[in-house]
Amino acid sequence: MSGDDLQESDSFFTITGKAHAELKEQNSRFLAFAFPLDAPASFAAILEGLRKEYHDATHHCFAWRAGTDRAAFRFSDDGEPNGSAGKRILSAIDHRELTNTAIVVVRYFGGVKLGVGGLAKAYAEAAALVLDNAHIEQRYVLHSYRVRFSYDLTSQAHYAIEKTGAVIIGREYLESPVYTVSIRASRAQALLDALAEATQRSAIAERIED
Repeated sequence: MSGDDLQESDSFFTITGKAHAELKEQNSRFLAFAFPLDAPASFAAILEGLRKEYHDATHHCFAWRAGTDRAAFRFSDDGEPNGSAGKRILSAIDHRELTNTAIVVVRYFGGVKLGVGGLAKAYAEAAALVLDNAHIEQRYVLHSYRVRFSYDLTSQAHYAIEKTGAVIIGREYLESPVYTVSIRASRAQALLDALAEATQRSAIAERIED
């Protein structure tokens, strides 16, 4: 990830699939699982599934962060000393500037107490390991528009769309052509300006709200 990429206001980084890692520390086992999280509401089912599968584990600690603005988050120590687990897992997510990402670390107690410092180190390492095994991808905040223009301006509209990097994702041919296009949020105004210039302001572009 380059510094320039991280500064783009309409881009974000996330994981694209599930990942798993395991860490052993003083006979305790830490099983770490990372998941893409498109909606925070879906996390409850993920956590419940792991609790059922690893029902004999001592703790099921977790953290997630969501939203293209990275504003939504939650974490839990699940009975471990305060601050020793959930925050450490969240810090691993934040260290890589990820969003729409959840990590659950399942711990099997090995009979040796690790202390708060030892636990914090173990949970942080387990979270980092599972992210090492995950595929991280840069994605973009996209805006969609319905663009209507007259048939005789088809080539001009195509030129404006292609010039700004927009992608045509749908076409309707009615009394006039109506295209559905998708473009990065940071380039949306450039698309509107290009369409206005190319069609003498006769093209109509309406934003499709998500």
